[in-house]
Amino acid sequence: MTAQSMPSSAGQALAWPWPVDLARYDRRGLLAETEADALRSLSVDQLRHVGLAIAAPALRPVARLVRPLADALGALHWPPNDRHQRRYARDAAGLVLIRCGELGRTYWGWSVQDWVELINTDGAKFRRSWGGQIGPNARPFLIAYAYLLGDFTAFDRLGRFQRPSLAHRVFGTEPVDDTIRQVCTTLADWGYRRGADRLTSAICQILLLNRSPLLQDLSDEALAAIRTAPAMHGQWGNDLHGIHRAVAALGQADPPPHGPGTAPASPRSKAPRRPGRTGPSGGTRPPPSPRRSAPATAACWPRSAGGWPANTPRSPSRASGPARPARPGSRRWTAWQSATSLSGSTACAPRTGSASR
Repeated sequence: MTAQSMPSSAGQALAWPWPVDLARYDRRGLLAETEADALRSLSVDQLRHVGLAIAAPALRPVARLVRPLADALGALHWPPNDRHQRRYARDAAGLVLIRCGELGRTYWGWSVQDWVELINTDGAKFRRSWGGQIGPNARPFLIAYAYLLGDFTAFDRLGRFQRPSLAHRVFGTEPVDDTIRQVCTTLADWGYRRGADRLTSAICQILLLNRSPLLQDLSDEALAAIRTAPAMHGQWGNDLHGIHRAVAALGQADPPPHGPGTAPASPRSKAPRRPGRTGPSGGTRPPPSPRRSAPATAACWPRSAGGWPANTPRSPSRASGPARPARPGSRRWTAWQSATSLSGSTACAPRTGSASR
């Protein structure tokens, strides 16, 4: 099987070869009468028995639809010796063929909505739609078929699913993990704080939208196109800003644009410099914020351990502890100060100053 370089979301040629050569298939959207009859008589149990063998009598009339599914399955990176995975993959292919019979057209002519209705928005709804022995584990293979054969990237319409699993299944573990490692290492060096699972999912979604696991394929044009993709709306777009900065730092693109709606890539991003600050940024320190000034207090009375004059009157004691000193400026304080002045016991003249609380 030859590989085809499929354009990325930016319409550029990629260094990563597309694993399935779509140009080699008959991609007519309409079904022939013999094809429609064969598809209407197909069942999932038949496909479990014969697999995707084009020579099987039940599949021979629809060979042009079975062959691309078989090639896509052969291009996936998954453990083919796992009988459970093999069954899920066959179930997913069978559902695609059965739905072709129901819609009266091949999957080459399906709309995004056609794929969404087949894949469904979560595993529970998917299981209820089909019932029987088809479990939700067939759903990830449906997403893989839609992605490889149907140019499907409307991930925002599928609900929750594992982007890393899809990326690993389509591109292979090694190239995906290599890109994740480079980006995450760069962000970690900057002190970027983000959950590892969330950041990995965001990186994998970006790679899937660009249809390549390679860091070198994340060009300025590709990142600009990904930024406008509906699948990157919301929090995905905020993650994109930091990832774009890391890609730029790794020498693959220019830094991301700044403007409304762009989130900072790192909690270490500096706030706008305020005028008048001291330190490396220069300038002079602005005056401290005003505090409430206490009334005139004696400047040279001996202080107690708590910082109050030793003979300061005390408030009535509380049940929870000893009495507190009277607050300067309160009526108790003023009465005590007047009495002290009349008795001539002040040590020096009072002054006006600010007292910290």
